[in-house]
Amino acid sequence: MSVASSEQTESGIRATDGPAAQVVPKPTHRTEPGAALLTEAEGLIFERRWRKATKVLEAAQSVGSDSDRFHELMAVAANHAGRRESSRKALNHLRSRDHQTPASAIALARVALTNRQFGSADTMARQALAVDPYSTPAWYHLAASFSALGWFDEAERCIESAGEPEDPNDRWYLGKAINHWALSRTQTLLITVIAVLMFGTIGLAVGLAVPFVTREIRIASLPETLRQIASDEWKTEHRLRITIALAVLAIVALSVAFTPTV
Repeated sequence: MSVASSEQTESGIRATDGPAAQVVPKPTHRTEPGAALLTEAEGLIFERRWRKATKVLEAAQSVGSDSDRFHELMAVAANHAGRRESSRKALNHLRSRDHQTPASAIALARVALTNRQFGSADTMARQALAVDPYSTPAWYHLAASFSALGWFDEAERCIESAGEPEDPNDRWYLGKAINHWALSRTQTLLITVIAVLMFGTIGLAVGLAVPFVTREIRIASLPETLRQIASDEWKTEHRLRITIALAVLAIVALSVAFTPTV
């Protein structure tokens, strides 16, 4: 497969801003301290219960867990939970290794995708593939770095190379990257200013809706596979969708309430 170099991916990025198949990843057998807690944390990460997973991992650490796998899980869970210090320490452990293993490179790629550092995700995914060309998560994370740039032909080729993911989170990260692309560069500020000038306060509601309308139009133009992956991930964005819906409703209600009657 011919894909763009990580340097091209990094330079091409500019700062912007049914659910996945329910196949729970099988935990590996461990004899290390806190093995049962690590298994529990894996399940919580699968459910994207980041804060609870972080607390479980802290409990594992308190009984002596200090394996690479522990740090991989902590790097991902703490980053999503907003526990930056815990995530930073775990990342430092992974980066301090003389040689990246595919698992540690994948963990770093996942954190990079969470932070929308798609060039770094590209680099880490390639490092994992250099060691294990059959790494399904690495192919999906490389597809995510391409999708964030709108390079969907390359992303589709990555998916073809990956096959079916064992971990539903691989699809989730890809869907998140696709939706990031669909919500970016929507000229929201310009449209909001114009709408406010034309319609007054209610124009703010128009501005809030612009990225979501644009997303629907862009996602509809994608190939079926990518469209479905993006839709599955979008269904998990409960907080974002509810917040925007409530904001639009509040603006409309205030606009109607304060509209002078003739």
